[in-house]
Amino acid sequence: MIVAQTLESLFAPGKEQIGGLLKRRIYSVLGEPEAHKSWFSRFYDLRSRVAHGDIPLVRPNNLALNESVQFQNYYANYFTPLEEAASVMLAVLQDLVKSRAVEYDFTESLERKSLAH
Repeated sequence: MIVAQTLESLFAPGKEQIGGLLKRRIYSVLGEPEAHKSWFSRFYDLRSRVAHGDIPLVRPNNLALNESVQFQNYYANYFTPLEEAASVMLAVLQDLVKSRAVEYDFTESLERKSLAH
């Protein structure tokens, strides 16, 4: 899925097991959403299931675009998470443009705190 690849390349290039890192970094740029709190889990689950071949990719024109239960279930399980992730991707790109930036640099540090005496 191109949306997942784009977000991964912006926030965690070259990393494996990046779901948690990707989520933390997106939230550090955009903030944690008040609404749609589970968007990332739904989207990343969909991404994993598609990448591993667990769910078929059905083109919208292959579904009867009507009020059928099949269409409603497919839309809710596939397109809704994808639309939310695409909105996040657009917000990230807007942030880069407004900041006149081309990428993010996430620096991480480690600090050890002494035991209280």
